[in-house]
Amino acid sequence: MTLNLGQVPITGTSRDPRIARVKTEQGSTAFELGRSFRAYTQKSLGNDETYALEIVTPINVDITSIVMNVTSGEVNYQGIVLPDSATGFDEVRPVFPLNARTDVVGPAYVPQLTVTGGGVIVGGTEIEQALIRTGNNNQRANIVEETQAHRGAAPGTYYILLTAGNQGGDFTIYSTWEEYP
Repeated sequence: MTLNLGQVPITGTSRDPRIARVKTEQGSTAFELGRSFRAYTQKSLGNDETYALEIVTPINVDITSIVMNVTSGEVNYQGIVLPDSATGFDEVRPVFPLNARTDVVGPAYVPQLTVTGGGVIVGGTEIEQALIRTGNNNQRANIVEETQAHRGAAPGTYYILLTAGNQGGDFTIYSTWEEYP
């Protein structure tokens, strides 16, 4: 399948040699094509309470950032794959385009990756971990930072398990990614 972009400036090729790469000012073809997205979740957890997110992608994605901001208490972040069980993910989390300009190149694109929360996971393989504690100040942790740890994820289901410490925890988790259908 070839993407027909009409009069759009083209340079080189993309990951798919059948599709030309869109010429961009800042270097992100996905951004210019409207295929860069963001999502966030803000929660207050009680003592030792958990909150889980389920991320499902039917296509390859590049995770460009995951940032945790903890405003009180402590929160343990765990990235998990292949849990023994995962149930109850019924809170649909909104996904927003990073490029909401009117001059997005090419046909309208609907995000493929979905984020749901509120479920329970048991077991699985931990693929990343970060413990964020506040003292007297808010704490921010970059789990994936665009300038250093850009990550590719294959189609699949991924989980984030957030566990508050014994004093509870208030947090916001932010994520951005690019989709490559």
